[in-house]
Amino acid sequence: MDLKLKGKRALVTGASKGIGLAVAQSLAAEGCHLDIAGRGVPALELARDMLRQAAPGIDVRIHGADLSQVEDQERLAQACAEVDILVNNAGSNPAGDLDDTSDKTWRNAWDLKVFGYINLTRSIFHAMKQRRVGVIVNIIGYAGERLFARYIIGSTPTGPRACCARSPRASSARPSDGAMSSASWTFRSGEWEGRAKSRTS
Repeated sequence: MDLKLKGKRALVTGASKGIGLAVAQSLAAEGCHLDIAGRGVPALELARDMLRQAAPGIDVRIHGADLSQVEDQERLAQACAEVDILVNNAGSNPAGDLDDTSDKTWRNAWDLKVFGYINLTRSIFHAMKQRRVGVIVNIIGYAGERLFARYIIGSTPTGPRACCARSPRASSARPSDGAMSSASWTFRSGEWEGRAKSRTS
């Protein structure tokens, strides 16, 4: 499949394993140069070597960063201001119901999974806006659409989906149960148009 991404550059957070690494592998297969970010540098180095071996023609840069920290968010945004694609994927929310979940647990989770997305999106968006081109994708959990009382943090309406509505092109993707649901916004004729779709693999 040719998605016309050859020569583009993408930043993928939480890319040392799991969904983030899978996204990076797919982009690499399309000839996309990569910036991959995560907390563990050794794991990022392994991911970088794997990506380079699979797609020898691409450039892969690694960034050790704790994206729950504003300083690391800002440093990463400055280092990757020229990216064509941002994929926010870092972080996960711990399980627990309303009574079990302390303020500290909730704030720690949202510092990464919500404000980490929002702040990085805001910074990268400004650079994309100046170029009038760019794509931002936010990976979210299925609990954002399906209320689950034992996963109250993830089931609470999240900020990342709302924050994308002003970017040159933005999407929220929810991979689960063999299906992919997404919402996207595109700038057309001076206005932002939104759409939602679902497909089953």
